[in-house]
Amino acid sequence: MKKVELFEYVHSITKGDDLQQQLWNASSDPLQWLIKRQFFVKSYSISSAIGYIIGLGDRHPSNTLFNRNNGCVVQIDYGECFETASLRAHIPERVPFRLTRMITNAFELQSPFGTFSSLFIHSLQLIKKFKQTFMSLFDSFLYDPLLTWRIYPQEINIELNNIEGMKGINYPRNIIPIGDTLPTDFLIATEHNKRAEYIVRRISDKIDGYANCSYQNVPLSTEKLTKLLIHEAASPLNLAPMFNGWCIFW
Repeated sequence: MKKVELFEYVHSITKGDDLQQQLWNASSDPLQWLIKRQFFVKSYSISSAIGYIIGLGDRHPSNTLFNRNNGCVVQIDYGECFETASLRAHIPERVPFRLTRMITNAFELQSPFGTFSSLFIHSLQLIKKFKQTFMSLFDSFLYDPLLTWRIYPQEINIELNNIEGMKGINYPRNIIPIGDTLPTDFLIATEHNKRAEYIVRRISDKIDGYANCSYQNVPLSTEKLTKLLIHEAASPLNLAPMFNGWCIFW
């Protein structure tokens, strides 16, 4: 609770309008500012919706590019996809997407329950409408031999160390050999499929409206889900425990 109290105290003594001022200062007149702000809200809302579906984490400011010419936002660095950031043992992320005060202050007056939420809802509805096409993109992950190394390197090391003759050997991320040289190919291939199936199933559940809540047994409507996600993304209880590099005050 001390982190939450500190978080709220810093908010009370600061404005958090850096991005808002950046949009204004980069515009030659009020009309251009309004257009840039609209582009900013729309692009950020759509990218947040897609990021939520694919479990994109590590959304610190350096991984979100802002175009000062038109206000559009582009997300980069997809290394923490499929909820790996929320599943890690050390300082897991608890927010579905980045929605700090600095960002919402750059939205309209009714932010984030204005253009941001309406476009977020529309994006989720479109993904749900074309779910079969969307899910077909992820079916290939079921057979990708490299995916598990990237997502679960520590667990793979544990499995290898439990096998006779493999103790003390650490296989660095993305350097594990693939092929007949590994005596545990069959075991690891099986784990690949199990974990990949979980990832694809989790994406499917999100599209259907199942939030990451233990008490939820029925899917939420898109509107209720959006409201819940916005609340989780802006909650001090979820933001305060973040690691320093995530920049919770920005």
